[in-house]
Amino acid sequence: MVEAQQRPPAASIIGHRVTVIYTTVLGARRVRTGTVVRFGPRVIVLTNGHRFLQAVIPTARLIAVVQLSPLPQGVAPAPAAD
Repeated sequence: MVEAQQRPPAASIIGHRVTVIYTTVLGARRVRTGTVVRFGPRVIVLTNGHRFLQAVIPTARLIAVVQLSPLPQGVAPAPAAD
């Protein structure tokens, strides 16, 4: 189960390319890569580059969401603390 503080803010991820790792009903792990069209409290909707629906993934089954697209200009990750 994904906790609320682990989920990325919905507005910041829409339109970005991500890889989503999730489990199926039978417990198998699956990986899908695509562009986020919708990130709601119940589902993530991914499309391929041509706007064809690729996957509708229930958020209850999420393991990880990895953002692949680069950060917007002027935004840098925080430096690592020693």
